[in-house]
Amino acid sequence: MSAAGTEGGQQERPASSVDIATSAPLAAIEDRVILDELSDAVVAADDGNRIIYCNPAAERLLGWSRGDLQGKSLLAIVPERLRDAHLTGFSRYLTTGVPTLIGNAVRVAALHRDGHEVAVELTLAAFRAGDDRQVFVASFRDLADRVELERQTAMTSYFKATTEVAVLLGLSGTVKSLESAAPLVLAAIGTSLAWQVGALWLVDGDVVRCVDVWHEPGFDAAEFVALTRAAQFPRGVGLPGHVWRATKPVWIEDFAANSEFPRAAWALERGLRTAFGFPVMSEGRCLGVVEFFHRDRKASDPDLLGVVATVGGQLGQFLERRRAEHAAQATSERFASLARTLQASLLPPHLPDIQGLDVAAAYRPAGAGIDVGGDFYDVFPARGTGWGVVMGDVCGKGAEAATLTALARYTVRAAVMRARRPRNVLSLLNEAVMRQDEHGRFITVAYGALRCFENHVEVVVSLGGHPQPVLLRADGTASVVGRPGTVLGVVERPELFDQAVLLVPGDALVFYTDGVTEARGAEGQFGEERLLTVVEEATGAGAAGLVAAIEGAVNRFEGGVSRDDLALLVVRVPPRRDAD
Repeated sequence: MSAAGTEGGQQERPASSVDIATSAPLAAIEDRVILDELSDAVVAADDGNRIIYCNPAAERLLGWSRGDLQGKSLLAIVPERLRDAHLTGFSRYLTTGVPTLIGNAVRVAALHRDGHEVAVELTLAAFRAGDDRQVFVASFRDLADRVELERQTAMTSYFKATTEVAVLLGLSGTVKSLESAAPLVLAAIGTSLAWQVGALWLVDGDVVRCVDVWHEPGFDAAEFVALTRAAQFPRGVGLPGHVWRATKPVWIEDFAANSEFPRAAWALERGLRTAFGFPVMSEGRCLGVVEFFHRDRKASDPDLLGVVATVGGQLGQFLERRRAEHAAQATSERFASLARTLQASLLPPHLPDIQGLDVAAAYRPAGAGIDVGGDFYDVFPARGTGWGVVMGDVCGKGAEAATLTALARYTVRAAVMRARRPRNVLSLLNEAVMRQDEHGRFITVAYGALRCFENHVEVVVSLGGHPQPVLLRADGTASVVGRPGTVLGVVERPELFDQAVLLVPGDALVFYTDGVTEARGAEGQFGEERLLTVVEEATGAGAAGLVAAIEGAVNRFEGGVSRDDLALLVVRVPPRRDAD
């Protein structure tokens, strides 16, 4: 890690309070007590490029023991592709004394002992020791969690865009062709992803021709838009022609500087740098191409390309179905099928197998199931060996509710990377809902953080306006748990609380939405007391048996007429075999 220059990272922030000050005496390194306690990895080297110190955090991060690493060249922890730049920068600084990176933080790669690269945030400091030696101190911060959080956040926006496209197409009775789908598709993707210009092209014989152009409100792209609207390209020419020939997404990092593309000069004039395009495919045939442009230069994003490839396939299938049906409007049966498909995309395709736990869930739409509801649940691995369990209910139905449902599910997953306490996870979700939902919708959520031990399971529950889960003990007694909190998406600082629940063998915890307790029948509402009775009567049943008992009791109470969606999720600790 050169004190003067390192390839592969961008400057991000000034040195923080944990960085080693440039005026520190050598004794600050020789006295290891302070540095040994830091959570950030610290490596020090002399002006001969030799490592003279590393703390325990550096041992853990880089895979070296302190004794093995001390005395080695700094090149031992520098990836081979960066070593020339390191040596050049190191020599330049020793000769000139002019720093390039000292005092700043950069993203770069360090080399682990086993040969793999570790993404880190590097901060460099330099000082002169009492014996006039030059000493360099590098502080490394592991970026693995941060990079994954950024990726999860990006994926949330990607899924938000695809959900909006799918829901709006499914609920629109006017989309019958690629031309009629263009305004909806371009606006939904462009707005959700915050790209500046988008266009949709139709394969028409031997050329692709533009059928619609969208641009970000307030972005001046009149000449580029006019040129695009008038253009048509043969196969293999221009970005649409390249995508048509490849039949897969194409990313052009610096479109404006690539003379291979006829519109490059116009893009440069309008300040559009990066472009990507993806095909609309059906049964192996390219029906058209969707392209987008951004003002910034962006490196290729495989996650985004994977998502838009799926969008192109789904859009092609949707248009083929519409064309094959020769119908102006979809029947209620088709709407129900689409709603079920979209609803399924908002729920996990299957629950994970968790050692030592029995988990089951169910979702039932209201009525004929022709509307996409806002009930959802999820079970996913959290920090370390823990698990996250979430049950939520977005107010309303339709496209906006489905969009908020997708946002909530993936935001909770991303928030778990930043927050340990369940109430803080829900607080981050509240911020996301307040920031991104424009329709004034709210959401109730129950989140539980699970940790499995040899003889019990600890669940810490936080409730954002959601019904309290039911705790069923092995002895057949049932009660509600969790301290009620504020509905999410209404106020900036909701009141949220954590409550720990201990599950021993034979115990179960039931999460549900208000479609259970607020179900209506001849006797009024189903209610919490009736739910507790049903749960107690199902003592001894497995997780799936508990779910079936509750769902069956609600269905019988309603007399077969459901007015609201309901979702159920049961986490049960199986009884010990020697207790049978």
